[in-house]
Parts: sequence; C-alpha cells; structure tokens
Amino acid sequence: MMRNKIQYNFDELPVTSYESLKDSLLNHLSKKWPLIVVTQLALAISDLALVMSQWRNPIADIFDRLAPSNPTDTATQIILFEILTVFPEEVVKNTRLKLGQNRREEVKQSLRASASRVIETMTSVLQGVNDDRTHCQVFRALESWLAADALPPNDRILLTIMLPMGFDLLANTQTSEALHSTVSQALSKAIFLAEESRKHPDLAWLCANRVFQLHDTYLRLVSEEDPARTTNIVHLFTDLAESLTEDFITTPGQGLGDFRTIELILLCMQHYDYEIAELTFDFWYKFSAALYKLDNSDMQEVYKPYVMRLIAALCHHCQLEADREGLPDKDDEFTAFRERCNDMVDEVAFIVGSRDAFRMLTERLSQMSAQGPPWNVTEATLFTMTALGPKLVPEESELIPPVLDAVLALPDKCHVAVRYTGIRLLGKLAEWLSHHPQYLWTDNHSVLSLVVNSLNTPVVAAGAYTLQQVCTFCREHLRPHASNLGDLVISVQQQLGPSGVLSTEAISGLLQGATHVLAEAGDSTRLLALLEVQLRPIDDMLLNPNHQILHRNHISDPVLWADRVAVLFRELSELRPHKSSTGGSLSSNQAQPITSKSQDNPSEVSAASDKGGNPEYLLLSLDDSLALAQRAWHSLDGTLQRWTADTRIVERVSRTIKYMVRFLSTAASPLVDPLVNRLVSTYKIHPHSCFLYLASILVDEFGRMPSCVPGLISLVNTLAETTFQTLNSAEALEQNPDTIEDFFRLCTRCVQRAPLALMSSSCFRGILEYSLACLSYERRDAHAAVLRFLGELLSCTRDNDKTVDSALRTNTVNIFNEMGARFVYGLVEAAILKLPLYLSHDFAEILYDISRLVDRPKYLEWLEAAARSLPVVGVGGTVTVTPAQLDTFLHSARAANTIRELANALKVLGRLYV
Repeated sequence: MMRNKIQYNFDELPVTSYESLKDSLLNHLSKKWPLIVVTQLALAISDLALVMSQWRNPIADIFDRLAPSNPTDTATQIILFEILTVFPEEVVKNTRLKLGQNRREEVKQSLRASASRVIETMTSVLQGVNDDRTHCQVFRALESWLAADALPPNDRILLTIMLPMGFDLLANTQTSEALHSTVSQALSKAIFLAEESRKHPDLAWLCANRVFQLHDTYLRLVSEEDPARTTNIVHLFTDLAESLTEDFITTPGQGLGDFRTIELILLCMQHYDYEIAELTFDFWYKFSAALYKLDNSDMQEVYKPYVMRLIAALCHHCQLEADREGLPDKDDEFTAFRERCNDMVDEVAFIVGSRDAFRMLTERLSQMSAQGPPWNVTEATLFTMTALGPKLVPEESELIPPVLDAVLALPDKCHVAVRYTGIRLLGKLAEWLSHHPQYLWTDNHSVLSLVVNSLNTPVVAAGAYTLQQVCTFCREHLRPHASNLGDLVISVQQQLGPSGVLSTEAISGLLQGATHVLAEAGDSTRLLALLEVQLRPIDDMLLNPNHQILHRNHISDPVLWADRVAVLFRELSELRPHKSSTGGSLSSNQAQPITSKSQDNPSEVSAASDKGGNPEYLLLSLDDSLALAQRAWHSLDGTLQRWTADTRIVERVSRTIKYMVRFLSTAASPLVDPLVNRLVSTYKIHPHSCFLYLASILVDEFGRMPSCVPGLISLVNTLAETTFQTLNSAEALEQNPDTIEDFFRLCTRCVQRAPLALMSSSCFRGILEYSLACLSYERRDAHAAVLRFLGELLSCTRDNDKTVDSALRTNTVNIFNEMGARFVYGLVEAAILKLPLYLSHDFAEILYDISRLVDRPKYLEWLEAAARSLPVVGVGGTVTVTPAQLDTFLHSARAANTIRELANALKVLGRLYV
C-alpha cells in the first residue's frame, strides 16, 4: 500500500513530510519482519529514494542505519541485502515512476559512488558467514548491481575474490540447488558485461577461462542426472558464447575467439534432453546473424564443420520415441520443438550450403546397419530434409532422386510417421517437381498416386499439404487433369469432412490446391460444385429455426463453413492482378477489372501475373464469376441476418465477403447495393467494426470510378455518424480499438481514392477531430491507422508529386493552417510523454510533412510552443528536462533536414521523460 502511494500519489505529500516518511520506513526496516514484508518495505524505501531528489546519498544512509554491527547477525544482513537487491532493480526497471533520464542517471551515479563499500560488504559476508541463505542474498544483490551497471567491471576485489568464489561454488556439485541457481544468474550478468571485451578485457578473460573449467563439472552433473544444476551450467556456456560472438568473427580460434567455446555449445547439443539442447538456440541465432551480416565465404568455411555437427545434432534430437505407434500430437511440446529445430536448420543452412547439408543427411541414412536404420531415425532425417529441400536448386539431379524414389517406394507396413513425413517432404520439393514432371504421373508409384491414396488414411493432412503445393508449383502439368482433381477433392471432403478426420488445415490445403487448378483451367462447373459443398451446411442451418451451435469450429458453427468459402475466394482473388499488396494507389496497368469481353475471347476473362516463376491464367467468364459470388452471397447474407448480433460470426463472414469483392473487383457491381444496404442497416443497430473494413474494400475497388464516388461518400457519411456516436467519450475510445483502426483505414482509402470528395463531406471535420483525439492512443494497430491516415492526407500534397490537384493542395493547406498548431502539439505530446520511443519515426514523418506544407516560420512557432509546454519538473520536484536540454532539442528539430534527424531529436528528448 505504501509503495503504491509513493508511486502514484507522491505529489500529494507535502515536502516537509519527506524526511519523516523516510525515517519511518527505515525504522520499520530495522525490525524483524517476514521476508515478504521486508521486500515490500525495501521496494517502498527504494522508490522513495528515487522520487525524493532531496535524498542525496541513499545507499550510504541505508548502510549507516541498517548495516549489522555483528558479522554473525544474519537477520539484519538479509534486510540490508534485500534493499541492495531491489534498489538497483527499481532504478533500471520501474518505468511507472516516470523519473526521466536525468534523475535515473543521478541515482545511478549515487550507486556507483557507493560501489566500493557494497563490494567490500559483499565480500566480507561471503568470507565470514557460512550460511546458504545469506550467500543467496549476496549473489542476488551482486546480480542486481551488475545488471544496473553500478559496479566497476575491472574492480580488483570483484575479479579476484567475488567472481572466482562464484565459479568455485558452481564447480562444487555439493552446492545447494538454490545457491547454485542464484550464483549462476549473477555470473550470467558478469558474462554479459564481458561482451564489451575490448573495454573490459580482464573481466572477459576471467569469465572465459573459468567457464572453460566448468567442462568437467558439466559432464559430472550429466552423469549424475542433475537437470537443475546442468541447466545452470548450460546457461553460462551459452551466455559466454553470445558475449564472444564478435570475437568469433574477428579472431576465430584465437584469443577470446577460442573454438573451445563453440565446442562447449556442441557438447550441450549432445545432451539426451532436448530442452537442454534448446537452451543454446539463442547463441546459434546470434552467431548466424553475425556471419550473414559479414557475408564472408572464407569465414563461413571456418565454421562449416561446427554447423554440420549442429544440424546432425538437431536431426538426432528430432527422433521420436522408438515405441511410438501413431503420429505425434500436433499440440505436443516435442512437436513444437521439432519445428523450432527445422527453423534453426533453415537459419544456418547458408553457412554450410543446403546441398552439402542435404548430402550429409542422406549419408547418415546410408551409414546405418545393413538391415536399414530404425524407423524413427529415418523419420527424423526426412523431417530435417523438409527444411533443406525447398532451398535446393531445380537443376539438382544427384541427391533428390534417390530420396524421392525411396519415399515413393515406402512399404505399406512402414511406420505411419515415416509415411506422413515422407509425403510432406514431397510437398517441400514441389518446386523441384515442377522441373521434373516425370515423377508426377509415371506409374502407380508416382507422386500424385501416393498423395491421392493418402487422402483416405491417417496421413491425410500431409497429403492435403503436398497436393496444395503441387497444385501451386506444378499447375501447368496438372491443368489437363483439373476435372479429375476437382472431383477427387469434392468427394474426399464430402466423405471425410463431417467426420472430423480432416483437420481445418488439411481442408484448407485441399481447397486451395483444387481452386487454383480449376480456376486456371476455367472449370466453373466444378468450382461451383466445390463452393456448394461449403455452402450447403450453412443453408441447412438457416432453414432450421432451432439450430444450435454446439461449440466453436464445430460442423454446427457457420464460421467453420464461412472460413472455407473464404479460402476459395481468397485463392481466386490472389490469381488476379488487380489487388494491391500495400493498399496504396494502383497504376492503370494494374487495374484489370473483370469484364464481359476479352480481346481474344469475348466469353472469357484472362489475367496474368507471376508467382513461383510461372505465369498464372484465370479463365472464367463474367457470368461464371458472378454466379459463384451470387451463390455465396445468398448464404452469407442470410448468416449476417440470422446472427446479426454475434460479433465473431459477423467478422468471419465479413472476411469472406472481402475476398469475394476482391475477386470480382468492379464487376461486383450487382452485389454492391445489397451489400451496402446490409452494412448500413446492421451498423446502426450493431456497430461491428468489420463493416467499416468492408466499406474500405468497396472504396478501394470502386473509388476510381467517378460515377461511384458520390455513393461511396454517402456511405462513409452514414457510417461515420454512427461511429462518432460510438466513440463519444474518452472511455469509449479506450474500449473500441478495432473501431478506431477500421474507421481510419476507411478514411485512408477515401484519401487515396477520392480526397476532394472526402474533404467536402459532412463528416470530414469530425474525422480530423477524432484523429487529434487518437494521437496518444496506446493500442498499436489503431494508433498506426490514425497516423497512416494523416500521413496519406499530407503525402497527397507533396511538392514532388506533379499529379496533385491544385484544389486538393489548397484545401489541405487551409486545413493545416487552421489546425496545424493543435496537430503539432498533439504529436509532440504523444511522442514525448504518452507513447513508446520506437514510434518516434512515425510522429516525425507527420511533423516533417506539416513543416513542408505550411509556412516554415509558422511551423517552427508551433513546434517551440509545443516543446515549451512540456513539463520540466517531475514527481517529487525532480528536474526532468533542463532549459539547456530543451534548447538542444529545438535546435536539432529546427535543423533537421530529414525525417530520421527529426525522429532522433524526438527520441533524445523523449528519453529524458522515461
């Protein structure tokens, strides 16, 4: 309670009461309390020291009041070291106090001034008291002071007594588990400081040499099956490797770049427990990133043998238990670990070359016994190959064919996991298969034969995935067989879909693959039949007034079927070139709306794009395309009416409609009126934010057509009226982040497509006012949508854009001449006081555009007024920013010629308030 009052209500306390509060807390601490009470009092006194700028030497005062006179007084020592532990932690981690950089640095200097006394006290206790609990308190405090950078890393006592004593405790397997863990965490902080080895060479060498000496300790702990202490040692091995990564790059095998460190990491990779091996992953990611950035083939060659051993160890750890009978559970922790292993293989493959790594895995299998490797070794090897297969060039003809032949020749009695992983590997090799189509159709042992036969077996998920991949990469070879493929998918879904044998992922894969091939073949009949399979259950639900949804994503849930319809239309929409991935303006040669006439064939619409290196062709007549959409709309609209108040269902159905509109583009005109009527009538009663998103899709697709603009702006006005009512208070703004995000996405689309019409609309002034109110909004996606709207509004008037309409520029200039001061103040306040510093660039971009739009003297006047309105004194009277620091910010901001320079100025000032 006292701590909360200090954190949140300290300004209410008269200055004359500060000293008495300090004395009261210190007096309370001097009494014998349970540790939990001591911790709360220590936190309170630490926070008081931070906010009470009049308290100049808090650590010295705490020592004078609480340091035990008797070295054996462990109770008092624990109280002292509890404060010494939490105090530096509060300086570094407690951001709720909003101290500001100046005060934090002032307190840190106070800590550093007391460092010698702290080290001496710690050493005295470690040498004079033989008590594990007290030693734990000392090392916890040491960890805290090292983490706060409050101890000199090259202090003689630290390097010659304290840290060596810590390593000695770790090397002693009789050290208690609690002390072992605490010591390892403290030493981990010391090793972290050793990362700057050029600044602290003595510390770096001490840590490296003492960690090397833990090699035998690690082996002893492994043999004794002591997982807790083993984990502590592995953490130190990994921390040392991470700290010395730069040395591995600059001086490989020499000095601090000694290969023994990596040998220690690979030793951990050989541990029988995969969780121990996984502890090293952070190092491998950091090391891989450093080598990738260096981009030096000679250096990669140096470390190639080590990375090869890493991949072999990962493959070994991926082995399933030999007595497992079925497939691993997809939600199992070990399954997730296997995926992380493959992510790691993918990450480091460039160091050794994917081809050489793939060869090593094939040789691993061939080196097994004459009877063949155990099934789990084969499965793990195939599984690891799935990470490397997509990286092999299509021209590869030596390594892949034998593996592919082996998978195609798997005996019927092979373990189900081997068959599953083998079929999934075929999917990973789909791009290679597109250059070697003879494997697709040759005979009963072809890829497609194996995949099709798998669709009625427990490995259906792998078959569905591979079929999807083959349909994507090998579509030219499948086009003549599109009808058979469509019939197959329809049949499989009808037979297995309701039973739950097919997972959602598997059905999505089947639908994607079949839709892709059928659309390119122009087989509208089977596309409609495929769509019908997804819609019929929804129609049955609508016809049954007593229908009950048993649970989410059950076959009784309309969302399950709407999502499958979404998969179909999403695949169709991605085959069309009119979609903009960025949501920005589309050039005229990108916009290819579906029309009833084609230059070559008046009955067909064709569109070409590029994906996977091959052209795609969508051959569907306008009538066929509309037939698909109208059939879907009938069921989807009924779903919106039936479950109009259910946000989850409405959002998922709206997502499906989005893809449908994207697929048709401006050819969706026959559906626009009923869709708009549904949006408007429902939004007034149930303001689902997803309707705003749907409206933004309509603006994006139809906003280029002048005849549609008045209707679109009318729609925006109507939706804005309800939205403003929804967001009519600060509490309402806080409670409706999705509405803010989707509304400003809609406004951004309007600026991109019809800016003048939007500016002339009745809702535009309200839009600007709400954008001001949301500048300090803490929800990231919603806040980003607001800034994107403002950025788009300003960007359409940039001087270097020759296409800007003069009336548009005039209107925008007038808006910011009138409201610019408020926007500049709101942006500066949000950037400095309200939101994280990483958003500084976003704020700077808006400020920079405002400075380019209005008269510069006027902008600079607004900027200075905003900066000087910021608070300069923080809680407890601490100085947050000095006049000189504020002047420095204004000078930097005025001189900024780029957005980055302005963002840096905001960051520097913002840090003073954190």
